[in-house]
Amino acid sequence: ILQFIPDGNDIKKTLVIYIHGGGWNHFEPDDFKYVGSFFSNLGYPTTSLGYRLTPKNKYPAQIEDILTGYSTAIQNFKEQHLQIDNIIIVGFSAGAHLGGLIAYNKELQDKYGVKLLPIKGFCSISGPLRFESAFGKDRSANHMLNMLFEKGYDRSNAEPYNFVSPKDSIQVLCIHSLNDPLCNYQTSVEFLKKVNQNGSALGDLYLETDKHIHHTNLGIGMFLKDMPARQVLVEWLNKISE
Repeated sequence: ILQFIPDGNDIKKTLVIYIHGGGWNHFEPDDFKYVGSFFSNLGYPTTSLGYRLTPKNKYPAQIEDILTGYSTAIQNFKEQHLQIDNIIIVGFSAGAHLGGLIAYNKELQDKYGVKLLPIKGFCSISGPLRFESAFGKDRSANHMLNMLFEKGYDRSNAEPYNFVSPKDSIQVLCIHSLNDPLCNYQTSVEFLKKVNQNGSALGDLYLETDKHIHHTNLGIGMFLKDMPARQVLVEWLNKISE
């Protein structure tokens, strides 16, 4: 767990929870310190949560770690007398998948005895929110899924898409590249179609069309340099956290 507290007195009451990517089998929060600093510099208290990696640790170990980390982070912020009223979840790639489950699968909160603060927003950056439309029959992607799940596990129980309900009120931003070779942008399109069912207009899509921007250099690059995706994210954050 990494925590980032903004400097000064103008600290927002919305906590940003960032969950890193890496195919469920690589990286840890220390590799993404610059992301936490990015949100903190905008005035958002931020926690970057890690999780046990595959293939040694099968799902739902990752969810358990994130929820446990969330509880620890909230307690730490309280001890530092920071007022946190709600949360925004931001995830990149595999982290967006896990973040979507945290946001939409309420049973997970009950299962692990963790009650989340109200979730104001969920931002998926290049996230596989529905496996079939994200990966199709791509061999390398499906190999990653095989490492994530035990043989015979019903994977429909681990797809954020399947837990979206008309009763939800979470604001959603999906950021994806049209040219993503690892996770097809249609997974974001389908997810948002369900989010926006009944004309709710809760979800927005930013589709990056620059042919030189694909998967990794979108999800990492937007926090390191000024890109259109960065501006879209900042505007969305400020709008929904007002």
